[in-house]
Amino acid sequence: MKRSHIFLASFAMCLVWYTYSAGALTVLYRYMVPVLAIVSIIVHTTAWRSGEIETEFLRRPGVVSHRKYWLVIANQWLLIVLSSYLMWKSWTYLQNSELENVIFFGILLASNGVLLICAAVPYRKTNVPANILWILVNVVFIVDFQRVHNPPALDQCVILGPPIPKQFYIMDGGNSPLFNTSYARSARRHAVKIFVANNRRGHDTVITGNNPFGHTFGEPVISPVAGVVCDVVRDRPDMPRGELDYESPAGNVIVIDVQSKWFVLLAHLQYDSIKVDVGDHVVQGQLLARCGKSGHTSEPILHLHVQDQPGIYLDGLTYLPIRFTGVILTGSGDVAPKLPVYPLRNNMFKPAEPFSFE
Repeated sequence: MKRSHIFLASFAMCLVWYTYSAGALTVLYRYMVPVLAIVSIIVHTTAWRSGEIETEFLRRPGVVSHRKYWLVIANQWLLIVLSSYLMWKSWTYLQNSELENVIFFGILLASNGVLLICAAVPYRKTNVPANILWILVNVVFIVDFQRVHNPPALDQCVILGPPIPKQFYIMDGGNSPLFNTSYARSARRHAVKIFVANNRRGHDTVITGNNPFGHTFGEPVISPVAGVVCDVVRDRPDMPRGELDYESPAGNVIVIDVQSKWFVLLAHLQYDSIKVDVGDHVVQGQLLARCGKSGHTSEPILHLHVQDQPGIYLDGLTYLPIRFTGVILTGSGDVAPKLPVYPLRNNMFKPAEPFSFE
């Protein structure tokens, strides 16, 4: 067993774990898979020329001497299939054009096809550290697979109405770092990041001459609950493109006290757009402010989360999962859910009832 193999397996595991826990594995995977496919072709070609590849395996996989390769191949195939599925589910396709999506999925399919073929042609000497690595990464993906398909139970969630009075898109949401970059942080791990959906494209890449920030900027924000406003920040500027407010990460904020049981926080609001003050009673659906680009955000967005105490981005708070009621799932036909919906990345919603306050 070579020390270099142990080092490479350990380094790869640390890299995967770090990017996964930081909520950046999707980004890494996007660029890593085609590189891995190219490297696999080069490495396997070199190994084949030097006689290190077991070329007879594909013709006679069932012979006793070849059974030692089964676990290695099964682990690698399971890793490729699981990672491909999770990346497909977590890919923010609503942010991109049809051409960008076709290119991404084409590269994904071609690259994983190459990896599956290379994995089916094993080396003569099995690499134990690498096999352990595949097993550990598979465990991570299996846990994520289970979490993605089993959101928090209804009785564990806070039920909210729609925070936007028109069609909106969930950029970050879910109980996995692959679907929610906030989930990697124990604080705010159940936060939801929302764009206003505009002709299927949720991402604020569209910049017009009249609106230098993007189409979500200036869109109305309504109260998702009835309660009392207990905290307001309204004096933070909307930051220009490419600039972030490190002094006030949340930017302009409204915090709503709901019977002193839990507190709803809405962040990154537009400067000078907040319509309420501390002590005001608000009702569900009431106009509160407008989406902005204040605080530490790369583009206009609405940040929404629920916490168990008042305060703005404080340590030691408990953050609660949420579900939306009074909404219709859109995107591939309108669907009115029977139960409140747990928001996941790529979900598109619109209010079940129209709002009129202007």
